[in-house]
Amino acid sequence: MCFKESSLSYLTEIGVKDSKKLTAKRRSILAKLIKESCNSFKVIIVLPEEIDQREEKRITLNKLEELKMAEIIRELKPDSIYIDAVDVNEARFTQSILNLLNYSPKEIISKHKADDLFPIVSAASIIAKDKRDTLIEELKEKYGP
Repeated sequence: MCFKESSLSYLTEIGVKDSKKLTAKRRSILAKLIKESCNSFKVIIVLPEEIDQREEKRITLNKLEELKMAEIIRELKPDSIYIDAVDVNEARFTQSILNLLNYSPKEIISKHKADDLFPIVSAASIIAKDKRDTLIEELKEKYGP
């Protein structure tokens, strides 16, 4: 997701925080506000088949997540990137993301528990979890609880 730096304080004002600490209802409300106020965002849905196929390709879940993050970054092309490191080594993860990009961002900040540290990361996580919640509800309607 992309925000103008001057608009980032809005995220804190509306109560954006680690998505795991919010109810589904609160995430839904915040997701709507975030989408209305951001410059751009993208959600990628990873289907079960793709998760299963990664084993054949010898790709870990963390690597698959890294590849999807890089795909979003390549499309949105933000100047500054704040990202939750999925590697135990933050510097190695940063370099791995850089290697997957087709441009040179001004900066990449990759940290463990970035949801707790950076409202922009929390906002992206809120949108992702809200999408997941919506898809789960659709499956419940189709197949039952």
